[in-house]
Amino acid sequence: MSLNTVDPGHTLPPAALDTDEAARYIGVAPKTLANWRGRSQGPRYVRAGTRVVYRVADLDAWLAENLVGGGPR
Repeated sequence: MSLNTVDPGHTLPPAALDTDEAARYIGVAPKTLANWRGRSQGPRYVRAGTRVVYRVADLDAWLAENLVGGGPR
């Protein structure tokens, strides 16, 4: 996961991750994300030409929507 440099000594986490980074973030194989895209499943993504990126906010939302078990919180 790369960091965006705002100014020397200050970095921000990325707002979007490529497929490999997104797969690591949610704990699946990159091929799984590709398969899900082909079946219109999984987290939302952005297609910019041939490039695919996943917004971290969308990955977090998808994880929250797919939370199972543990009872009410």
